[in-house]
Amino acid sequence: MYEPLLQRIHGLERANRRWKLLCGILAAALVALLASGTVFVGLYGWHGIAAHQEAQRAMDVARQQEMLAKQQAEVALQAAQALQNAQRQAKKE
Repeated sequence: MYEPLLQRIHGLERANRRWKLLCGILAAALVALLASGTVFVGLYGWHGIAAHQEAQRAMDVARQQEMLAKQQAEVALQAAQALQNAQRQAKKE
């Protein structure tokens, strides 16, 4: 009399174990997927930040070189004007 009920209980317990195993496997796969995605996004974001910082440093160097070149050009212009003025003064005398 109880035999069909016991078989049904055992069948349900087996199905329950299978579902638990499947849920465990899917949970582990989800954790692995989320972890790898987080690492990928983290590395990509870190690479983007590093590239931005490198570009910023390059821009700073370029600005410094530009300012130095402008200063040198101004000094050269002033020297050329002084030379022209000196030549004009020499011609007048």
